[in-house]
Amino acid sequence: MIRPIRQDQDYHRFADGRALLGMENAADVLSNIPFIVVGAMGLVFMALLAAMALWIVLRGVQNREAI
Repeated sequence: MIRPIRQDQDYHRFADGRALLGMENAADVLSNIPFIVVGAMGLVFMALLAAMALWIVLRGVQNREAI
């Protein structure tokens, strides 16, 4: 069995310890906002892509029924 790897306790000391509006490590937390925005944009893009694919499939089915 492998022994656990010890982690230095300074690991949990983040780069910015300042608080903003009661949020500790505010700069560290707020710096994740761009990742949230890009992730949301990706979800919207994938939803639109799926909707377009469904529309194309349904349109193809309707065209086959008309023939």
